[in-house]
Amino acid sequence: MSIHIQARGFPLTKALKSVVQESILKVTERHHEVRTVAVRLEDINGNQHGGIDKSCRVVLNLDHAPSLVLQWTQSDMYLAIRHCASRLK
Repeated sequence: MSIHIQARGFPLTKALKSVVQESILKVTERHHEVRTVAVRLEDINGNQHGGIDKSCRVVLNLDHAPSLVLQWTQSDMYLAIRHCASRLK
């Protein structure tokens, strides 16, 4: 299984990358039907505005099944990532 991580509107830090990998792997490691995982992290408003504008979108490509798409928007990117991972369970 491979995980592809993309950041939009900000640089992808090692800390964010690590949280994504750990959170996703913790949920998917026992599921061999998961082939690829695409994660898009986005700061919707950029640096212009505050508020609930940090989005995490996870797409799981599965063997012999439709893809699973989850998305969550939060004021903190780490919370958005962890919420998506918990919803994968």
